[in-house]
Amino acid sequence: MNVYDNISVVLKLLKKDKHEIEKRVRELLELIGLDYNTYHKSFPSQLSGGEAQRVGVARALAANPKILLMDEPFAAIDPLKRKELQSEFLKIQKTIGITVIFVTHDISEAIKLGDKIALMNNGNIVLFGTPEEIIKNMNKDFSKKFLGKEVFIDILDRIKISQILYQKEVISNFSIYEEETLKSALSFMIEKGISSVGIKDKDETILGSITIKNILTILSSDEVIKNEK
Repeated sequence: MNVYDNISVVLKLLKKDKHEIEKRVRELLELIGLDYNTYHKSFPSQLSGGEAQRVGVARALAANPKILLMDEPFAAIDPLKRKELQSEFLKIQKTIGITVIFVTHDISEAIKLGDKIALMNNGNIVLFGTPEEIIKNMNKDFSKKFLGKEVFIDILDRIKISQILYQKEVISNFSIYEEETLKSALSFMIEKGISSVGIKDKDETILGSITIKNILTILSSDEVIKNEK
């Protein structure tokens, strides 16, 4: 089936007339950022991974559901493509603004994508809360083993440099954009063998600096607050 047929399949099952179907397909393609004339006759093999992901979401949204269930949608995808699709999913989710229940065994994925996480064992919820709450309350052997030590680094992937109060003085010859995450900043400093990095905006203006020490204390320090700018 081509893109049009994929998106309209549920609408056809609901016996919608062809004019209503075409109108809805056009609306959904616009919503997910794909041009109707360019894409509606395309087949899955002609789409990029991100485009196919968007079409899948459009199909799921066709009948205006209140909740969208995604059951391990990226499980069989290679790591590089998986990261690309995760970022694509976040953009789509912000656009559609509905509740998404995302099932995954990958804790890094859960932390990156989830506003709230439910950790389950044998059908029972053993932990529930925001990613930050999950990390601070993993007090059982199962949760500690499942989440692993890397979870403390993964949480940094949720926080952009622009969201924290960083140092205003410039103490590094290297720089990174303020819309990058703290995890990206930490990785960059480790790669370059430096302990601090400058922060710049999209116009390349240097705004200040952030250090490895700043990042490693971000979750426990009461002095680090959200930057309201």
